Amino acid sequence: MYNESIPEKFYAETTINVRFSDTDMHGHVNNSNISTYFEIGRDTILRDKFELMSVENRSFVLAQYGVIFSREVNFPGYVKIISKVRKVGRSSVTLEQVLYQDDVICAKSDSTIVYFNTEIRRSEHLPDWMVTLLKGAISDTE
Repeated sequence: MYNESIPEKFYAETTINVRFSDTDMHGHVNNSNISTYFEIGRDTILRDKFELMSVENRSFVLAQYGVIFSREVNFPGYVKIISKVRKVGRSSVTLEQVLYQDDVICAKSDSTIVYFNTEIRRSEHLPDWMVTLLKGAISDTE
């Protein structure tokens, strides 16, 4: 999924401060907060990396989401989310994400987001310029 040899143009990195309130009674970060961390990572790649959240009356909505947990995340500390585009469809984008704490993989996520017209409340095809931009971010290097 992610390795140091992949050029920066192919991914977005997000660092998140783990809050005490993110933890549960077992002393580790609750799984629902891991989902929020991945959401922040999706926002980072769409908003900051590709500047796609400013298209008028358009947005992305989450259509499918899965997480594989491999290690608990603890407070205090930081997590790093690496997000990258895996696939671009006619109206959807599939993202891969990895969550690290202390340089150890703690969770992985695959999600599909759909391009959504907020006026008519329906999905629609991605504009050609957006397809070109996003396909250019798919790395052949793994």
